[in-house]
Amino acid sequence: MPGGCEVITRLLDLDAYHLPTGRLHRWRLCTPPTYQLRGGPWPGLCYLPLVVQPPEVTVSVASPSAPARLSVGGVVLANHLWGGPRQWWVEDVATGALVEVALPGRPLTPLLTEYAVAGRRVVERLIEVGGAYSSAQSVFSGVVAADPKQSKIYQIDIEVMGQEELCNIALQSDLDVYKNEDIFGEHEDVRESLKGKSREVALGECVVEPTYRGTRDGRHVYSVNGVRRVHAVEWVSNRGSRYTRVAADPGIGEWTADLASSLLTLGGAKPESLRAKVVGDAPGGEYLATLGQVAGLVLGRAGLPGLPCDLHQVVGLAYAPGDAPTVATVLDSLAASVARGGWYVTHAGSVWLGRLPGFGPAVATYRAGVNCSPAVPSLSAGGNAPARAVALQWGAVPEVDDLADAATAQDQALLATTWRTVRRAAVDVAAAYPLAREVTVETALQRATDAEAEATALLTDRSVVRRTCSLDVYDGAPGLDVGAVIHVTGGALVPGRTCVVLGRESRGRLRRTSLIVSPL
Repeated sequence: MPGGCEVITRLLDLDAYHLPTGRLHRWRLCTPPTYQLRGGPWPGLCYLPLVVQPPEVTVSVASPSAPARLSVGGVVLANHLWGGPRQWWVEDVATGALVEVALPGRPLTPLLTEYAVAGRRVVERLIEVGGAYSSAQSVFSGVVAADPKQSKIYQIDIEVMGQEELCNIALQSDLDVYKNEDIFGEHEDVRESLKGKSREVALGECVVEPTYRGTRDGRHVYSVNGVRRVHAVEWVSNRGSRYTRVAADPGIGEWTADLASSLLTLGGAKPESLRAKVVGDAPGGEYLATLGQVAGLVLGRAGLPGLPCDLHQVVGLAYAPGDAPTVATVLDSLAASVARGGWYVTHAGSVWLGRLPGFGPAVATYRAGVNCSPAVPSLSAGGNAPARAVALQWGAVPEVDDLADAATAQDQALLATTWRTVRRAAVDVAAAYPLAREVTVETALQRATDAEAEATALLTDRSVVRRTCSLDVYDGAPGLDVGAVIHVTGGALVPGRTCVVLGRESRGRLRRTSLIVSPL
């Protein structure tokens, strides 16, 4: 397709809640000219050709070692005086049946007056002009951020956000906060300090600073995971000096644990600097501590679909009362824990977390002058300087300033600093690149063997200069997510090379798609 001429139509499925009937309708819109369904559930059904600007979507990662980030420009719809049919059809999402609607002189005015659209799904598909509906391929799935607004008398603007934004919700619900009844005994200062704060969270295996909850039967009570079950508490210490675990009625220097409610009960005086080793947030009693398991736990708790994550490093993340982590915050920490780690919401709407490239063998082939333009250096080409060394930090603990003399040498070493650090250096990089720097990465890793392996892999990745190219493709790059592998032939920059997709940009008004790729 020389010159980048496009022979595709962009289809837009827009869900909208019909206020008068309480039904969810799906409006089918497209870029001109109109598309008539060939095949599918309703052969002959036409899309309204009123899309002026499809979503302008930019997805990018700084390198194969960074999570994907997405920005989305809004949808622009034409609402000029309509010379077409006044009767049209929308789909009832619940039943799949067609519902006849009467279009006014400006046909999309009902979206402004009769529908609630914010928070509803919008999907963009590409199809060749005249192609069968079964050949349409999804290129974007997002969410309407606000109800449509009329920017001009003949134009409607719809603000759209990517599904990544759904991951910015709090990991805990609004009800998962401390209340007066969560505090034991007459401790108004404790009650006031915790009231209304989100409860603490312990994911995987981690050392935590337990939350003081007051006194019960003359003993001090703490929690390590709000009101959620944990698999085990391995040890408890005060200033590094360990307490002795007993079955019941703890005395001085002793403790008990109720794993179902994550409560610890301690005998004797109130500790000065209490720490505890917690093993696994355990819903239903199941132990979950590997990276893939914790990712699945977090997504499941938030009600978000996720793809299987085959990463088995043991991780741990601890959040204090009031921290209120979001799902995205947790996913960022997990992705940063492995070399080339990243996460992304696929076109199908599922969260993928893993190593980039993440989608196996090449899934598409592009040839300069046939289905793409020659590759050109992207703005970031050469901008990712190599690292001469990496410092991978792991095994985070809330450190203790005043350690007891009774603390073992092992516990003193553990609690004296927040991080354990593994360093790797590339001597050849330091010699070739005088301005190369050491890169420090904080991880959720909890095992020395995992940290050693990931530090080596991280140096291998970061000590290489990443050259990136921009590739204008003529087919809209249907189905290609960040992390996908493609084969590019022709052109001087990437002749016959296998590349990983690090970004994509769909320019709505130009109706063109660019890929940012890096040769493997």
